Amino acid sequence: MERAIRAISARNWARLALLFVTVVWGAGFVAADVALRTYRPSEILLFRFISGLGLSLLPLIWQRRPLAPLVARSTRGYRRGRYYALACGFCLFLGFLFQTEGLQFTTPSKNAFLTSLNVIVVPFLEAIFGRERLRPSRLVAAGLALFGVGLLTLDANFQIGLGDGLSFICAFCFAAQMFLLSLALREISSEEAIRLELLSATVFGALYYLVVGLRPLRFEGLPFLGLLFLGFISTGLCYFLQSLSQRYLSASETAIILSLIAVFACLFSVWLLGEALSLRMLLGALCIMMAVIGINFFEDKRHRL
Repeated sequence: MERAIRAISARNWARLALLFVTVVWGAGFVAADVALRTYRPSEILLFRFISGLGLSLLPLIWQRRPLAPLVARSTRGYRRGRYYALACGFCLFLGFLFQTEGLQFTTPSKNAFLTSLNVIVVPFLEAIFGRERLRPSRLVAAGLALFGVGLLTLDANFQIGLGDGLSFICAFCFAAQMFLLSLALREISSEEAIRLELLSATVFGALYYLVVGLRPLRFEGLPFLGLLFLGFISTGLCYFLQSLSQRYLSASETAIILSLIAVFACLFSVWLLGEALSLRMLLGALCIMMAVIGINFFEDKRHRL
């Protein structure tokens, strides 16, 4: 009984961390919109990955710990965990690549909605590859959250274009990232998982930057502040918190909680960009919150049994 209480307490802290992440990533839509006015997607990707990786390495540098232990162990489970983390970084790079490129050809609302399709994809990945039972509570909560995201972000003129297709692909990439991270965390620590994930993403981001073409990085006031926010806060800090949280939460529950990003994205758009707040947006936010509360209730009930 005492062990179950401690487990639930840890899960609640993990949910609070993810709630903070949703607030930051919701604000990240505004920051990315501002940064794209000056910087190319390849520049934004590389800067945010390098910044995030540097932030994740600071504890090792501060404590003067060598980087060798990251690659020194050779047990089969440990190697498997590292491979999952590196693959996770590749999926993270692809997700941001398709999301950022797609944002140039579609509206932020469509981009946010199509990205949030990962809330439906993750439970099926867990069932097919992770050998987890496809729980009805997760499917219902995922569907309700997706419906809420649609109410928040879509208008009556929803049409599929190039940007929408790229955003649709990014949803599968982010779903794979969450699933692979949950597999990596079974074998390695959260700290090592995020370092390897961001290392992999940085390498692929650098290759993409070289392919697209080099140009001097410009420091232009507000867009550069947006770039700093995306790099150090939205990537470095938030992906570390996600890796900590997924040690206690399933990938499906994580995806459903992260669907709250659409709520905070709309709130920041209303506050900072002057968008109008409608009844439909409020109903969408209510649906997402009901999904999050519902999945938390059923997951806690399952862990008590």
